[in-house]
Formats: sequence, C-alpha cells, structure tokens
Amino acid sequence: MKRFFLIATASVLLFGACSKNEVKTEDNLIGFGSYTGLSTKANDTFVTNLVGKHFGVYAYALKNTAFADGIATSTPGFMTNVDVNYDGPECVNYSPLRYWPADNSNKLSFYGYYPYGDAKIIAIPDKATVGMGEYGFSAVTDPTQMTDFMVSDVAADQYYTKGDTEHNGVVNLNFHHLLCQVRVGAKMTLDVNDPSTVVKFYSVTFNNVNSKGTVALDAAKAIDSDWTSTTPANYTISTEAKTMIEKNLAVPDDGTSKVSETVLLTNTEAENNGVFLMIPQTTPADATDAQKVTATIVYGYSTDGGVEVIDTITTSPFTLEWLINKVYTYIFNIDFSAAGGNRAIKFTATVDNWDPNKDIIIGL
Repeated sequence: MKRFFLIATASVLLFGACSKNEVKTEDNLIGFGSYTGLSTKANDTFVTNLVGKHFGVYAYALKNTAFADGIATSTPGFMTNVDVNYDGPECVNYSPLRYWPADNSNKLSFYGYYPYGDAKIIAIPDKATVGMGEYGFSAVTDPTQMTDFMVSDVAADQYYTKGDTEHNGVVNLNFHHLLCQVRVGAKMTLDVNDPSTVVKFYSVTFNNVNSKGTVALDAAKAIDSDWTSTTPANYTISTEAKTMIEKNLAVPDDGTSKVSETVLLTNTEAENNGVFLMIPQTTPADATDAQKVTATIVYGYSTDGGVEVIDTITTSPFTLEWLINKVYTYIFNIDFSAAGGNRAIKFTATVDNWDPNKDIIIGL
C-alpha cells in the first residue's frame, strides 16, 4: 500500500529595503515616484523595481473633503487609468499632463496598479466607478507566463507648495503584491542511508484551484483588499521531456539521517523559477471533497543505476488558505520507510521437497 504525505509550510514575503523617492520639482506639474517591497529571498525574480515599466494611475479630486471621508461617494474623474511609463523619480512620462491646483485646500488623492494593459487583468474601474472599485484577474496555468499584479496604497490628500520638501509635487506610490506565491518542494524518507536510490520529480499538478478572481480594493491599505475567486483549473509545474524538472533526492551521508534535504523544484526555462502567482483563496469550511484541491505528482525512482520506474500519485483532497502577499511552499515527501508503509521490495524463498524415492531395477 502506498502512503504519501503532503506537508504545507508558509512564509511571508516581507517588505524590506525599500528606497522612497524623495525629489523636488520647481513647478506645479504632477510627477510620480514609486517603490515596492523588495523580497528577502535571493531567488525571487518578481517585480521589485518599476523603472522601465508601465503602471496605471487613478486620481480623485475631493476639493476640501478628506479622502477617507469622501471616497465612498467619489469617482476617479481627475485621472482615470492613465498610463505612466515610469522612467524614475519625478516621472512626468504620461499624457496628458496634470497640474496641481493653486488652492492647497483642493487636495488630490492617487493610487496606481501594475501592470498597465496586461491581458490577465480582465476588469478595471472606469471614470464612473464610485469608491475604489474592483479589479478582475485571471491567473494563467502556464508557469512561464505569470503576472505580478500589484496595487499601491492611496497617496491621500496631496497638494503642492513650492519650496516645501514634503509637498514637492511628486506623488510617491507604494505598491503591494496582491497575489500569493505557491512553490513546490520535494524530499524522500528511507529506513537506511541508501545513496543508490534516486528519486526524480517530473511534474506536480494542483487540481481544482480557482483561476479567476475579483479583488475589491481597500481604501486604507491595499494589502487588506478582499478577493473573491471562481473557475477551477489545474496548474502544472513541468517542461518538455528534454528539459524536465529533474532533481536527485539523496539522503545525506551522515550515518544517521534518513530524510533527504528538501529540494525546490525549478522550471529552468521559466523566468519565475517554477513559482505560481495565484489568486488568494480559502476553501469553504463546508466544502465537499469534490470542491477541495488535490495534487498529482509524477516522479521516477531507480536503485543502483537500474531501470527507472515512473509513478503517479494523487493526494487526498485538502483545503487552501492562500492570503494576499504570502509565500506557500508545498513539500511532497515520498516515503519508502517502514513508517510510510515499507515500500521496499521484499523476498521470501522456499525450497520444494525432493520427490519420493523411486527404485530402478536394472537386470544384469
């Protein structure tokens, strides 16, 4: 009997090492600066710097009403999905240009989203949208085509005063990742230290994961926005045979350890290093097994250079609790040990009895 263990661990993508753009302008032209949270993981290749990229901007003119007091009934008529081609601090690379009101009591409030014009963003607010509005997003199943969807906090109640270093005409937008990262790792367990046993993972598929969602933006903090997800789909980390994921999992030769080190499975052809950027979602408490998620793993194993056996396992249904801006690593443990069902091939030998003695008489 095959026994398979699914272990899920989560860590948080931290906002650290941010460099806020502090710049000055000598006229009342509205310029933009931006910064994003830099990952603490060295192998993350997602967006950490928006220079050279496009983001969309919305702006509200609430006159002398504070943004927090007026957003519920306001529309983004001052700027509606304006394409900012961000070329660095004090950016004015957008059209048509906007200018600060001469009366500082007429304050403006701004936020941005990234990336501008991406086909995976399937719905955006328009000029008539009341409040912050919603975005629709579709997470594609191709791990090489992920999009790092981000929205900034609102830069609220902004105004310009010439010579004022704080109100210097530049709107600083702090962007947050609104999706979650899902990574895959693997290890194996053996009863004895057996470096001749090799396990290779070829693909991992998450079945029945919601692929589309709508996020209602939070006016106070973008990272507190609320997702609703739909449309189940399957997500596979794999490549063509010539570039298959192929990580040898060997038990460390320390004389005591029976569990291999965890190996992150990597799609070497993918910019995102085998990581899914997924819509945050939580499995309902009353979900049936058919509504839950399973994982299908294709792996091969061989011993002492022998013929590789390809095996496929599908886990029991499990639930998800994927939250905004979190990193989740699913570690699949192929267990060859006695505790895991003792999958070692065993032999029992018997010897048949001799046939009864038979005399043969030969005449002379």
